[in-house]
Amino acid sequence: MSPQSVPSPATRWNSSSQLVINLLSFIAPLAVVSGLSVAAVIGIAAIKDATTVDLFPTDRVLDVQITLAEEDWNMIRLQSRDFFDALPESRKFQPVKRPYTLVTAKLTIDGLEFPEVGIRKKGFIGSQNRNRPSLKIKLDHVDKSAHVGDCGP
Repeated sequence: MSPQSVPSPATRWNSSSQLVINLLSFIAPLAVVSGLSVAAVIGIAAIKDATTVDLFPTDRVLDVQITLAEEDWNMIRLQSRDFFDALPESRKFQPVKRPYTLVTAKLTIDGLEFPEVGIRKKGFIGSQNRNRPSLKIKLDHVDKSAHVGDCGP
């Protein structure tokens, strides 16, 4: 019979310490990534809560009135562009000139008045309806302190 070899205490300690080191090298980065992920989710939720504005109530319809000069209305509603105007070759080298003019108008939302806002036709090429074009409103066109939170409930 051959004698069985029994590992020495030093060998057992080396293999145990190697196992602990391997385990820590796996768990430590996992804990850091998990902690950062949780912190990011909590931070994003806090930012969202701080910046959320209930602009569109769900229990009623907002009364939105836009007042502008007839010549300004005709100018923006009749502006158009086609696919070739929208995607010129020069866009690769410089910003494309904005195709729609921003005009000054008065905006009232549920009685809250913004006396000077910017209004322009919206869209890439999809807002070509001359009677009811989609519009973009720039609240801070003239008054740089005007912002969407001013018209919340």
